Amino acid sequence: MKKMEMIHEKTTGNQENLKALIDQIMRGPNHHPKDSSFRLTVSGWAKPSHSTFGFPGKYLKKLDTNVVTEDGRNLEMDHGAVVLPDGGIIKVKSAIDAEHQSKLPDDLKIETIFFYVISKTHETNLPTVPIIITNEDPGSDVIDYEVFNHVLRVHYIIVTSEKISKRLNILTDIVETRRDFTVDEVLNFAYIAVFVKTDAKEIMEKIVILFSRFPKIDPDLKIDLHQVLKKMILYHFQDDLNKAKELLCLITINFTSKEVDRMNSYEREIYAKDQEISRITEEKDQEISRLTEEKDREISRITEDYQEMSRLTEEKDQEISRLTEELNKLKNGK
Repeated sequence: MKKMEMIHEKTTGNQENLKALIDQIMRGPNHHPKDSSFRLTVSGWAKPSHSTFGFPGKYLKKLDTNVVTEDGRNLEMDHGAVVLPDGGIIKVKSAIDAEHQSKLPDDLKIETIFFYVISKTHETNLPTVPIIITNEDPGSDVIDYEVFNHVLRVHYIIVTSEKISKRLNILTDIVETRRDFTVDEVLNFAYIAVFVKTDAKEIMEKIVILFSRFPKIDPDLKIDLHQVLKKMILYHFQDDLNKAKELLCLITINFTSKEVDRMNSYEREIYAKDQEISRITEEKDQEISRLTEEKDREISRITEDYQEMSRLTEEKDQEISRLTEELNKLKNGK
């Protein structure tokens, strides 16, 4: 009897923790879900994601993504790695800069990638190959851009519906056959969630169901994929929060009590950080507003002074003109 009571208490406690986690997720922030999901995947699982996302070259090691420009700006690449020749576009040992783009890059983004390439070439003493992975079609796999009188050759990895379907089939096969699988195969959950475009809601539902039925995954990988799926569920179903909540429950239902507690702690931390960022942003906005008002008042004062000077100058000009006329009359009278 006591054992049954303990099981009931444990189940009830886990359900309460699960509900608290879902509620926390629903009210938490979801800034730049595609970018943050891509970065979470490639930063935490650099080597296997190299294969999952189809980056060129044989992966050797991860690179620091921080970049400081000559004018002191701090920038951050999405992903950097040192790679070896693979018989494809990588002919010699090289560095790569891989950037996720949900839309085709504008001039500013291309200039930023140019800075990344210069920085990593200097840092590694290796040629640096810029890669853009996107579900938009730029019209070519390779495009040359002119940047500051230099030519920047960018290689595109274009994610198509066919590539999404192929990866969905891989995940379906693992669930149905219960066969062994590799980490790069499991990362297809992230690949699909970030890049799905056609029939996005339908496919998101499919991978959520597959995730809830998936064989045992490494706990850290499982939690990272949960983060990615969470972000992309909230993104794709932002117009249907009830459905979003249902799917969030599905991707979380098989987590242990300890894993739920861990994620609850993580979500609270994210929420607290977001609140702090919001507070700092609000303070900065207020300071900017105050400085702008002061600047506007100063500009207004300078404008008034200028207008007064212009008035006085005009009066003096008129007085000089009057005196000149009187002088001319006196001269003519003589």
